[in-house]
Amino acid sequence: MAIMMYNIVFLFLFYSIICHSYYSWQYSFSYPIVTQIPYHIVPFNLSFLEKNERWIHHCRNKTIVRSIDYRQSLFSVILIIVNHHYSSFYNTSFFDDQYFPTFCSQFDSDFDYVFIGPKEDSVNQVLSNELPERGYYSYMSLNRVLDRFPRKDGYYYKGYFLINDDSCIDPHQLNAMNLSSSFTEGRISHPLSEWVWTRRKNERGIMFCDALSNATNKMRLKYPDYGECLELKNQMIGWSDAFYVHSRDVNSVSMMFEEMYSDLVFLEMAVPVVLNCLNAKAIPSCNHGCNKNRTSYHLHPVKYSSNENQIRCINRMLRMDSEWI
Repeated sequence: MAIMMYNIVFLFLFYSIICHSYYSWQYSFSYPIVTQIPYHIVPFNLSFLEKNERWIHHCRNKTIVRSIDYRQSLFSVILIIVNHHYSSFYNTSFFDDQYFPTFCSQFDSDFDYVFIGPKEDSVNQVLSNELPERGYYSYMSLNRVLDRFPRKDGYYYKGYFLINDDSCIDPHQLNAMNLSSSFTEGRISHPLSEWVWTRRKNERGIMFCDALSNATNKMRLKYPDYGECLELKNQMIGWSDAFYVHSRDVNSVSMMFEEMYSDLVFLEMAVPVVLNCLNAKAIPSCNHGCNKNRTSYHLHPVKYSSNENQIRCINRMLRMDSEWI
């Protein structure tokens, strides 16, 4: 009897192993691994919680809150990244005390926001993007933030909205927009060859138009799936002072931003070309010399050193302003 029971157990275990191996083989597969270019991140001797709360500000249920429960998912939360092109952070107090509390009260989605600029400023809670001043490559702020707040640590946001520190965003227009897809401001109307920045040079002495061609040629070889969208006929220029990257696209966008930055491609060339490869929707905004009486989700530039501009932007968010719609 003991021998019979031993044989039954042995056959049962043998059968289980065979079945497990079969189903493991049948349903297992591997995803392609994309190797991204590493870059230096300044180390911080802070605890995990301190590192989070010190730099990120939160809007929940139309109210700015000091802290959140990180056990709750961020998948429905948008991260707004405020780019400073210069190491002058005088307007962060306006953003903290007026701009974002007002925006938060009118915007239908929960969001977090962070400040980032050429150098770190712990007093004003500004992260460093380790980039030169003037903002020529400020698209890399997205990658710096992704490295500082990685998704593997729970920072899995719905999307990433990059704006400048002289942008005025209309929460009511954003409420009516589809935030489940990436979007940009779209291309500038005049041809690439006639644009003033085309012939200007980056820090390596290479014209920006040539830097763009160098980067796209390399990317076409390295990432053949994006070959067609990176062809010369699809190279373009476009305002890039506000653009939105959905979480579905963020890995591809950050990968291509790395490639663009490795050749020092100018902001208004890198962003429209990359976002076009992800079929991002072009939604024109009111940028550089447009009529501020026209309805738009984004006004730029709005210099907040002027109290008048601060009041106008806040009133615009509250639908109280008769000059700026």
